[in-house]
Amino acid sequence: MLNKLLILLVTVLLALPLMAEDKIYKTVDEDGNVVYTDQKPSDDAEPVDLPELTIVDPVEIGTAPAPNSNGSQNQDQNQMTFRIVSPTQDETIWNTAYTVDVRLELSTGIPPGAQIALFVDGQLKTTTQSLSATLTEVFRGPHTLRAELQTQNGRVIASTESVNFIIQQQSALRPRPG
Repeated sequence: MLNKLLILLVTVLLALPLMAEDKIYKTVDEDGNVVYTDQKPSDDAEPVDLPELTIVDPVEIGTAPAPNSNGSQNQDQNQMTFRIVSPTQDETIWNTAYTVDVRLELSTGIPPGAQIALFVDGQLKTTTQSLSATLTEVFRGPHTLRAELQTQNGRVIASTESVNFIIQQQSALRPRPG
């Protein structure tokens, strides 16, 4: 039994170099398509000498830069900046008949086919292809506004930081200060 096992082990060890050097054959079919295979397609097929593979060590590319305070990347690193210009953070807006004028800033311009989605209190309020819009039916009280630059299929390209603002309506009980 030991002799049979030894003979089998020697046979496998001798066959390893042959198995490691598989041959690759190249054929061209009747439509002119080139096919490479490790199965000999015909008795007269000759193996192809392929060049040695080029192996490249991986390169560390680092990490993305941290966002600025307005949520956009540093412009000096050729990154897109996208922010809400108006309303400003913690602004109180008086007597607007429940409308809010929104102005945005985008360093690269709106890409063709892209749109800007405006969200008030987490709900989509409108979409536009402009850097300014007027939102309607934004009622009294505190609100949060954010914007997303989206492709036609809804993939987010960039987004702004949220801006908090308050809508106030002047009344006899609540006159406008100053």
